[in-house]
Amino acid sequence: MSKNSVEELVVYQRSVAAADAIFAMATRVAFNRDPELRQQMLSSSGRIQAHLQEGSGQSTRKHYAHFVSIARGSAKEMKGHLRRALGAKLIQQEEYDKFGKSTTRSRRC
Repeated sequence: MSKNSVEELVVYQRSVAAADAIFAMATRVAFNRDPELRQQMLSSSGRIQAHLQEGSGQSTRKHYAHFVSIARGSAKEMKGHLRRALGAKLIQQEEYDKFGKSTTRSRRC
């Protein structure tokens, strides 16, 4: 895969949009109550696109697939953090549901 083509992938574009949305959520004043959760959300959401980008530079499909798998794991981690934020009433159910649908769609790409 060429280095520029990863940015054309729908899954990559969704990961960028998700990271932007997570940043907007995590920087709300409500998250001052749990700065550790905020940092975990920001870190895991940023890693999704980073792993996809890193994987695109690998020389074999097997190595690329490995990084895609890691990115999928980061997406699942992010969903776990969102669940925790929902339980702490830092986000709304609709925000959690929207991200859940996004990760399910991205998995099919």
